[in-house]
Amino acid sequence: MSAPNSIPLSWVDKIFRELHGRFGQNFLGQFATGQTTPDGDDTGVLNAKRVWAKTLTRAGVTVAQIEQGLWATYPRPPSCDAFLQACQPETAVLADSEALFHRAAAELRKRRAHQPQHWPNPALFWAAMSIGGDLLVQDYRTLRGRWEAALAEARRDVAPRPIPEVEPEHALPPPPWRREEAQRRVSELHLSRFGSTTNGKAHWLRVAAQPERYPQLTRQYAYEALTRLGIAIPTGLSRYFPHAE
Repeated sequence: MSAPNSIPLSWVDKIFRELHGRFGQNFLGQFATGQTTPDGDDTGVLNAKRVWAKTLTRAGVTVAQIEQGLWATYPRPPSCDAFLQACQPETAVLADSEALFHRAAAELRKRRAHQPQHWPNPALFWAAMSIGGDLLVQDYRTLRGRWEAALAEARRDVAPRPIPEVEPEHALPPPPWRREEAQRRVSELHLSRFGSTTNGKAHWLRVAAQPERYPQLTRQYAYEALTRLGIAIPTGLSRYFPHAE
């Protein structure tokens, strides 16, 4: 069973039964008012269950986290906030707006790099989405007002949307040639264009006359072209190829 967008009251009923079994009436007594419905249910307990359902939904609590909260150790019957912290201990550490800001920025960077993410809850994700790329390039002091407003808005969403998956980037296919082979083919292309023509000969002689003005690859093309044309390699060019002689 996977958690839906909204925590149903039936789940909260189970939570209350489990905690009542552990703490007895001390747990339900936190909420009881003594006033009952025609069905005999305490109105205070019913209201508490509705609040718990809404709070757990806003936090994006999962089934596994609820089970973690039920297995947690409490020094006293837990309130809703204490139970939520036991369900999501990592969120309890992120208690302030600035800490949440930096956590959201870190997770957003992972998302853009198509890396695994660990958002504490959907509210934090959707707050980050409303800020967008500014979250990665501006500091907390600059974005504090926008960030706190976005966070508050996301937390007001009673049934937050689930966090969408990101498709991993497909690796590019390997190049058809190694670097050396690619350079050889480019060299042949240059030679076929310039090698045996009068303009080509003049071009390579210009390179050979002032080789320091050209990149090494162009000097290599000139060296190969002049060699094929049977022209002696000038000293200025040959010094760039000491092992070619």
